[in-house]
Amino acid sequence: MNVPGTDPLSLTATRTDERTHLVTVVGDVDLATAARLAEYLDQFEDRNVVVDLSSVWFLDSSGIQALLAAHRRIERRGGVLTIRGATPIVQKVLRVTGLDQVLSLEGHD
Repeated sequence: MNVPGTDPLSLTATRTDERTHLVTVVGDVDLATAARLAEYLDQFEDRNVVVDLSSVWFLDSSGIQALLAAHRRIERRGGVLTIRGATPIVQKVLRVTGLDQVLSLEGHD
């Protein structure tokens, strides 16, 4: 849950090497914010991207679609999208939707 008057989603990127960016997501990823996440991830489609979801406590179908679309774009260009630090609720969403079998999850087999 977000505090009234604050940005419901914070996105930051850090270049970790020549072809990899770490994108840190803070907040809920839902109908109101998923388009913003999708647009943000678009800029990295020719690189490897690690998406840190350790500060995401809610992920709905809109957020799932944003991650899946980014995964497909990045993969088509020869890159890899990896999910890092998924919270237990986000892990459950990924597992129930089968995305844990599609997306690369850091620290999970």
